[in-house]
Amino acid sequence: MPSNWNGDVRTERSYFYGVLVTLCPDFVVTLIKDCRTLRKAQRDAIRVERPLTGVMISPEWVGHLLAENFEGK
Repeated sequence: MPSNWNGDVRTERSYFYGVLVTLCPDFVVTLIKDCRTLRKAQRDAIRVERPLTGVMISPEWVGHLLAENFEGK
């Protein structure tokens, strides 16, 4: 950590993980694997509760949407 850091201000995420990966690379690898496992379990639980469903758009609305002049940024 910077020598002038007093603990009141959060460090940048990339800086924090850069230091953490340098000092404890095995811990970070385990942490990432555990987080991915938890996220997958949560996604699976949500899919069981609420299976994915489709949304139908009427031809009238498709016409309205296509009539708009927009460009992605």
